[in-house]
Amino acid sequence: MILFRHKNTLPLRLADLEIRKNRAYLRLMERNSLRVGRNLYIQSQALRNDRLERTSNILQNVTESSYFLAFFFAQKHVT
Repeated sequence: MILFRHKNTLPLRLADLEIRKNRAYLRLMERNSLRVGRNLYIQSQALRNDRLERTSNILQNVTESSYFLAFFFAQKHVT
């Protein structure tokens, strides 16, 4: 395959190749940035879910403790 046949078309062909290379590079970077963005979103959702789960566990423990204390004081006052 002959890319450069005439001397006067050489710069144009090189410019075309450079433009194509740059466009391919930009497409690659766009795909990578979308992938990175998607991964960051997934990580933030995982962190959010983890925080919600920990908060839920804390609230559950507090609720169980308050039930225990209420039962304990009720038993003390009844007897």
